[in-house]
Amino acid sequence: RELIDHYYRQSRTLPKHNRKDIPREKLGSYLELIREQGYCAFFSDYLPEINVLSMPVFDLNGSIVTVISLLGLERDTDIVEGSELFNQMRQCVDKITRQICGQPASRMVSEGSSPNRLR
Repeated sequence: RELIDHYYRQSRTLPKHNRKDIPREKLGSYLELIREQGYCAFFSDYLPEINVLSMPVFDLNGSIVTVISLLGLERDTDIVEGSELFNQMRQCVDKITRQICGQPASRMVSEGSSPNRLR
């Protein structure tokens, strides 16, 4: 909550979702949903025809240490959960997490049971 308040005080622009401003009271729930899903996918939300898929790498305590992102043209970049790119990205971040002795956050839902989009 404190980090969100700090962001809104310091930022010149508000965070957006589906090209609309995210009110301060909703940002926390969006971030929690991303944490539970274990990924964030945007389907041409910010740039027309550009898809973005981001997944976290975790440390020993289950904290996010970095995020790996994939950006591509919508027509060439299928990032729907279960797609080849999605599965390869998941394998990549899981492998990196294991290599640094990390473990996913306990609040992440199991793979395959999360909603596909933040819409």
